[in-house]
Formats: sequence, structure tokens, C-alpha cells
Amino acid sequence: LRIGGLSDEIISEAMARFQKEFEENNKVDSLVDTEKKNEKWFLGPKESPEGHWSKLQGILKTKKSWSDEMIKSLNDDSNAVISRLSDPSVKFESKTKGLVLGYVQSGKTANYSAVISKALDSGYKFIIVLAGIHNNLRSQTEARLRSEIVEPSEALADPITRSDANGDFDEKHTHNANRILGGEKSFGIAVLKKNSSVLRKFNNWLSNAKPEIINCVSVLIIDDESDQASINTSPRPDSEQTAINGHIRDIISRFKVVSYVGYTATPFANILINSGYDDDLFPRDFIVALKKPISYIGAEELFGAIDSEGNLKGGL
Repeated sequence: LRIGGLSDEIISEAMARFQKEFEENNKVDSLVDTEKKNEKWFLGPKESPEGHWSKLQGILKTKKSWSDEMIKSLNDDSNAVISRLSDPSVKFESKTKGLVLGYVQSGKTANYSAVISKALDSGYKFIIVLAGIHNNLRSQTEARLRSEIVEPSEALADPITRSDANGDFDEKHTHNANRILGGEKSFGIAVLKKNSSVLRKFNNWLSNAKPEIINCVSVLIIDDESDQASINTSPRPDSEQTAINGHIRDIISRFKVVSYVGYTATPFANILINSGYDDDLFPRDFIVALKKPISYIGAEELFGAIDSEGNLKGGL
């Protein structure tokens, strides 16, 4: 900067501003959020006893023995995600795509449970969770979301998938889309396996919804293990899509207000999606890195890490 002719006074002022912005940005662990297009709509979680977030906190404290410190960390991390979603109350088209990075087996499901609860409190009407490619993960995820989100507010919820091993979406055993999306229940939730047949059936079900109903529904899509199966690996991505990627993009295209959030511990495939295709799943709006949980034990804690001078530090 001095070589460029700037005075020490200007350099000091610029460095102070940079330091302040760096500290502010790292409070929420945001890696990418250049436009900050959605940051002003979310003013914080609702603390009403009847709110989904309040009920989730109660479950974590009483049934899972979470400490106040752990719940505060979950609250902060989930706020960092939901504040970047589309405002569910807008009347114009708003589609947001983001990515959440977490450590392996470090509480990513807890984070998106919190995000879902706060999204429902904020006005989201329909929740779609893409829960891996295997029956056991899909059923485990649904069972957890039922216990943490659905059952505490059973009178308000309309789950359209089951938590057992045979709980894949099936049009024949599901109410009409107009009834679910525009019905009296305050929200609907579907936990779907990332399987081409399942997602095709789900898209067929959505196609029966009337435009005046589906256009009024704000939708949150959580893609668990988003680097698995969701990526378009076609050799001709400009003209072809792999089956699951195409089905996910179809789901997103049906709604006017929709937020798609991928969760993964291995983000390389997601970040390397060609950002030139507007309808693909590239996280163009934000990337948020979750903090390492207080009790987390991973590779660095077990084996240590190499510092900048090549020395091994830490480990057991």
C-alpha cells in the first residue's frame, strides 16, 4: 500500500476497517454471502412457549441432557443459516441456494432440526428433507424429526412419509397435494430418500397442486449429505442431467419462494458445480461453516495436526 502511494494514516484506517469487518463476519462463520440479499428479514428466533424452537429446546434439555452452552451454540449456528434463507412472506419469486459445512458426525442433523423449527416459526409452510440414499438413514432421520418437530406440534403437522423402513413416499397413501399444501394444518413435512423412483413420484404428486395454492407456499429443502447423488455428473451438463439431480431441480422449479440448503462434511463436489447454470445446485447465495462442537473428538484430537513449521502438535 505504501508503494502505491497511500499514507500511513489511510493505511491504518483501512486496516482497522478490515479488522472490524473480519471480526463481524467470523461471528457467524459465513464464508460466502456477498450480496447479503436475505439478511434483514430474520430478527431472531421466537421464544413463545408454543413455538417450534422453544419446544425443541425443551426436548434437548429434558430428554437429551443438553447443557445451556450447547443449546446457545446451536442457536447461534442455526441463526447463521436461517438468516440467509429467503423471506417466507415475500410475494415475489425468491429462490435461495446455500451450503452448510460441518465436521463428520458433529451435529449437522441437530443444526437442521433447529433451522427447520425456526423456519416454521417464521412462516415456512412445507419442509422437504432429502435424507441420503439408504432406507436406514431416511427412516432414522424421519424418526428424529418426528420426535423433535412433528410430535410436539402434532395438531399442526401433516407428515406425508412414515418413519419405518417402508416409509418412502407413495402417492397412493398420501393426501392430495392441494390438501397438504393448502390445508388447515400449519405445515407439512416430507422426508425423502434420494432415489429416482421416489423423487419422480413426489414430483408427480406436486404436479397435481393448483397454481394458486403452490405459489403461496414457502418451502425449505434440506439436502443431507448433499455431495452424494445430488450432483449432476453428466458429461454434458449443459444439455443433460443425472436423474436425481434433475428431480431435485424440478422440485425447486415448482415453487415461487424456496430455500435449498445442502449439508455436508465434504463440500468439494458442491463447490465445484458449474455456477453458470442458474437452475443447478451451486450454493450461489451462501456457505456457512459450523463451529466445532464443544465435545467433538475427530482426527485432529486423536492424531494431532502439523503446524506451519512441520511439527506435530496435539493428539492423544
